Amino acid sequence: MYLISVTPFTKSIRLGSLTYFSSSEVKPGNIVSIPLRKQIVKGLATQCQKVSDVKQEIKESDFEIKKVKGVSKNPLLSEAFINACDQTANFFATNSGAVINSLVPKTVLDNISKFQYKDNGTSIPKNITEPAKYIIQTPDEERYSDYKSLVRSQFAKNKSVFFCVPTIEDTLYAENYLSKGIEKNTFIFNSKLTPKKIAEKWNEVMDSKKPVLIIATAGFMSIPINDIGIIIVERENSAAYKTFRQPNLDMRKFAEFYAKELGVSLIFGDLLLRAETLWRYDQQEFIEHTPIKFRSLNVSQSKIIDMKLERDSIKDQKKEMPLLSEQAIDLIKKSHKNNDKTFIMSSRKGLYPLIVCGDCSQTVKCSQCDAPVVLYNKKKNSNDPREKENFFKCHHCGEIRSAGEACTRCNSWKLNMLGYGIENVKNKVTEIVPEENIFVLDKDHASTHKKARDIVSKFLENPSGVLIGTEMALLYLKEEVENVIIVSVGSMFSIPDFQIKERVLNILLRSRAKSLNNFYIQTRNIENPLFAEAQNGNLAEFYREEFIERKKFNYPPFKILIKITGEHADKEKLERDFEALKLFLSPEIFNYYPGFTKKIKTKFIMHGIMRLDRDKYPEKILVEKLRNLPHQFRVEVDAQSII
Repeated sequence: MYLISVTPFTKSIRLGSLTYFSSSEVKPGNIVSIPLRKQIVKGLATQCQKVSDVKQEIKESDFEIKKVKGVSKNPLLSEAFINACDQTANFFATNSGAVINSLVPKTVLDNISKFQYKDNGTSIPKNITEPAKYIIQTPDEERYSDYKSLVRSQFAKNKSVFFCVPTIEDTLYAENYLSKGIEKNTFIFNSKLTPKKIAEKWNEVMDSKKPVLIIATAGFMSIPINDIGIIIVERENSAAYKTFRQPNLDMRKFAEFYAKELGVSLIFGDLLLRAETLWRYDQQEFIEHTPIKFRSLNVSQSKIIDMKLERDSIKDQKKEMPLLSEQAIDLIKKSHKNNDKTFIMSSRKGLYPLIVCGDCSQTVKCSQCDAPVVLYNKKKNSNDPREKENFFKCHHCGEIRSAGEACTRCNSWKLNMLGYGIENVKNKVTEIVPEENIFVLDKDHASTHKKARDIVSKFLENPSGVLIGTEMALLYLKEEVENVIIVSVGSMFSIPDFQIKERVLNILLRSRAKSLNNFYIQTRNIENPLFAEAQNGNLAEFYREEFIERKKFNYPPFKILIKITGEHADKEKLERDFEALKLFLSPEIFNYYPGFTKKIKTKFIMHGIMRLDRDKYPEKILVEKLRNLPHQFRVEVDAQSII
């Protein structure tokens, strides 16, 4: 009889190692099935002891020890992967089981017997010095050219390459660029593959006697191959690398730990790297793999159009601010005549992204979560009766209600529509070109990857097509087009987020990279230097200003932010809980405040923030405190937002 220590694969960040009986010996690293809270779950065996060696401990235990229900024939996860999960769990104040549960695809854990594990009898060599970490900041075409060379050089050394990307669409884009000539040795993994296909590809990788190129989202780093020569994290600036459910992890951080455990080099690449990564480069944590491009060049003609001048040119000053400038209208007309394609980007969905009472200035908000609502035009073909007339929709919780209402504060009917949404843009463009040439791409029009791809395909097949989209469209628009017009991103600056400038610049640069002939930016805030930096591709100036501002306010990369979120139906009870939490986390400085969305349905939201020195985290006592917080608190380490 044996006593087995097991780390369960659950979402609970507070559930550590548990103890079970087994009639046979279980090797550490094997996956076991265990009873837990009236369910059978998977877990990782971490220790195995003979009962005869721990009889006294068993007698003194005050809980019943249950029996293991099943054991996998072979290990599934490599030692390096498990060690990286342990380090990730320590950094993000969670446990290894929760990390593994988040990282390993569910279909793999549910069908372990179908997935091979290749143990070549060799262990990963431990380097005396930490392997190098590199960065590449160049335009997409140059960057992918470097990646091709890297893959070929690793293959020449008989080494495999793991090419990590943030989204499913990125796997397809990377495959198109990197697999030519090595198709048989290239394997694509993403969550849209069927369980059967995932198992087939996984086992092909295990059976391969040659090095392979794996292009995949982060969860497939669990594939247990020991011949990886380098890990590449592409589109490093993408927010999709962060998990938004508990436990809140950053896959880029896991990739760092995993590369270190494997003893291999790591590369972060993007058109615009995160400010945190460039700061770490300044601190000599990263090395430039190729000279960093601090000036992003583009052959298209760029213009910044002052929309306040457009407003001043209107004779009837009572009219609202024009949605499109005269220059943009002329470009759309010319493009239609010349059979050129145009991509028009707007940052918000719907007709108007903000509705404000003209008498008392009250913002029209969602009745469920208190977030500002967006006005939508009626949809004749909708199955939802609420959408048969103009309606308000909350993008936070999805609530829909009729737009035929007065101000809830002063009962005024004078509701003013501010900003411009994508539907408004479409209505205006329809006045300029035939509707059959216009295509719209946002989450409302494309709820699946297939629908989004179909919209882009139809746009590209149309000789004089106009694609109107949100930031989402940039993910699916793989080809360059003649003209790109940024209708509005100014509303994004109202978001109280320390990363918002970086996010806006990233959108502008990625949009500009799609333009062949003309790139127009419309703005009412032409004085903002960010627009000139996007027009000129002057990244050095942007980073300089960003570092100064973030250091002034103790934001990353100069501090690590730990955000703790709580919710409760009783607002006063919630405030008392946060006051008690402040005392519990002492001597760390902890400040709390109401959430940007103050209430969701019946519960009030509150956040708390700690700002810690990077060289002092993770500290053991603090990590244990965070792990053991009551369940009503959600912890996010290295938070990317304070709202």
